Amino acid sequence: MLKPRSKLLFISGIWTLIYALMLRPTPEEIQGIQAILVVIIVWPGFLLFQVICYAMFKKYQNQRVYVLLILLKTSLFLIQPVIIEHHLHNILFILSILGVFLIDSHIMTLENKINLHEVHVSDQEQKKVFEQHKASWFLAGSVVLLFALYFQLREGNYNIIFPYSLFYLFLILGKQQPKIKYICIQLLGLLAVYLLANFNAPELIKGILLISGLLIIYQANKFIFNKEKMLNIEDQV
Repeated sequence: MLKPRSKLLFISGIWTLIYALMLRPTPEEIQGIQAILVVIIVWPGFLLFQVICYAMFKKYQNQRVYVLLILLKTSLFLIQPVIIEHHLHNILFILSILGVFLIDSHIMTLENKINLHEVHVSDQEQKKVFEQHKASWFLAGSVVLLFALYFQLREGNYNIIFPYSLFYLFLILGKQQPKIKYICIQLLGLLAVYLLANFNAPELIKGILLISGLLIIYQANKFIFNKEKMLNIEDQV
């Protein structure tokens, strides 16, 4: 007998299918509005959706398996451009879509879902969760944007820098302080991504350098963020 599924399964399936169809026939041919939709809304939106799903279905019986399934699902989503770019067999591309759907179908049972109506939190706890969400959005969003920029700059799509800059300033950086330090770090990240995109080296080496650079940027932002947070706490005391 089939277990009842959450309605989020439908959203995840449609989201993955839209992303897959927008990548066709090759990532290099994505231009204009379609490129902006993929790298600003669909791609980072799916990753943010995984954070929400992870929190909502934490009643899964085995937490270690649960984390592995979330990571596997995200990897299947992210590997789709690589499959198309290297002209691998279409069956691999279809299996990646099917894999995401099957994992969600397994995870998103109503037995695993947290009943939000039964969760009672104080105003202080709600404020803490909201602050954690803002911090995660800022820290992760900064490096996700640079990660997406790398693939655009590698294809010579430099026009995307301006809308990305606006997206960073208004939707990621927002009211975070100190702005100048964060903007300088992001500009250094942009320079590093640009140089790496035009660096003549095997993709494996470039991939390692890219991930290493993004981790450094993430840690730099996190250090400044935590330092600023401590200063604010001391001022309040």
